Amino acid sequence: MVPLLTSRDYLAGMQCLRRLYLEFSQSVGKAPLTIAEEARVKTGKKIKEVARQRYPHGLRVDHQKGLEAAVRETRRLLSESNPEVLLGATFQFHDLIAQTDILRRGRAGCWHLIGVSSSSKIKPEHLADIAFQSHVLQLAGLDLQTVSMRHINSVYVYQGGDDDLDQLFALKDVTSEVEGFEGVIPAQVRRMLDVLRSSDPPERSPGRHCHIPQECPFFDFCNSDSPEHSIDELPRLREPLRQRLFDDGILTIPKIPKGYPGLSPLQERVRNCVIAGKPYRNPRIGQELRSLAFPIYFLDFETFVPALPVHPKTKPYQAIPFQWSLHVLGRDGALSHEEFLADGQADPRPRFAESLLKALGEEDPILVYSSYEATVIKGLIRDLPDLSGHLQGLLPRLVDLLPLIREHCYHPAFKGSFSIKSVLPALIPELGYDDLQIQDGITAGSLFLNTLDEFIPSIEKDRIRDDLLRYCERDTLAMVRLYEVLSRVG
Repeated sequence: MVPLLTSRDYLAGMQCLRRLYLEFSQSVGKAPLTIAEEARVKTGKKIKEVARQRYPHGLRVDHQKGLEAAVRETRRLLSESNPEVLLGATFQFHDLIAQTDILRRGRAGCWHLIGVSSSSKIKPEHLADIAFQSHVLQLAGLDLQTVSMRHINSVYVYQGGDDDLDQLFALKDVTSEVEGFEGVIPAQVRRMLDVLRSSDPPERSPGRHCHIPQECPFFDFCNSDSPEHSIDELPRLREPLRQRLFDDGILTIPKIPKGYPGLSPLQERVRNCVIAGKPYRNPRIGQELRSLAFPIYFLDFETFVPALPVHPKTKPYQAIPFQWSLHVLGRDGALSHEEFLADGQADPRPRFAESLLKALGEEDPILVYSSYEATVIKGLIRDLPDLSGHLQGLLPRLVDLLPLIREHCYHPAFKGSFSIKSVLPALIPELGYDDLQIQDGITAGSLFLNTLDEFIPSIEKDRIRDDLLRYCERDTLAMVRLYEVLSRVG
């Protein structure tokens, strides 16, 4: 018996038919959601609920008893209540089932289907999702007049108090875009149902689809026997080159012939390094680092990026800095550390900036890893005019370690990534992030946002804060150790 195919399943099948099969498999476990992924799911549900508040008199379909019960409840409400708006209406046609966000009655018995997205723009997967819903609703006998998407309005400025729902969301009519799916959905659905009836999962080579539009939860399962140094370790590998390598039977970097056409200088360097089996270090990186004056400041920021603004005068998905870590290395090798972590419900930016300026002094180089710190400082310059002149003075002092390493270093253990999480354990094996509860900035921001929730127990907030401090401090200590190793090159 084939399970019911939902729009979520349809999107999984659009990404990869093998993923769709494994979603229904009882023998293969998917990777658990990360903290950041759980936060995105929670945010998506919250935004749908906020969007539905625009229809306070809409009738809600109860989903506590499952989708099939929701289908029966939808039929009952349509036949007995003559609703103007249905929230969470659910429809079924044979093996297909679709749960909608908002369904509003139109003229002459027609309906307007409105989907809700937590994104600030309509993406292809959003269109595919609501096109599937539209397809099922029409098969179930509903006459749709229009199909629209309500999504976050990125230029909305929160003024405090309750959100202005008319400004928070933008509404886009996507009827014509959805009509473009009508000719392909039936064949796609038949193919997906055939796959689910099969006894074995379809074969599919790993590629870009494993990560776009989202990370596949079965990536590790499908790649458990992948060869060492797959071609996917080539930095910035675009699909045409990847496909050409695949067509030539080249699946690993050591198999790439010398002078293979289309490789960038960086990819050629990676190829040579992997084949040689030893690190590449250009003496220029040592020369550049040794030229820096002392003391040297090593700086890292953490930000949270709420879909629904938390502080007045901020926009959806605006990065709000809440934490910094700073190591200071003297000419004599003495190392000191300072840090800031916001506390409470107040906007953290003024105290963040004031404490940062005090700690950084007036001159001397500031090492960062990536351009993100510069981006955050520019945002503070815009939002804190009283401090803008002092903040502006930080920008010329920034020295970005990431492009220096990308240009002058490679180690086979980088596996194609120049993230500090990959570079650090490769160059300094005794130091990494595996011992930390928080191991990336997205998780850090998601957890900090949890500390603003009044329903989170104090003991949990204290634990999160301790984990945040340890993580951010590790980032700047990592830069210190990388500087010490790389400044000796050449």
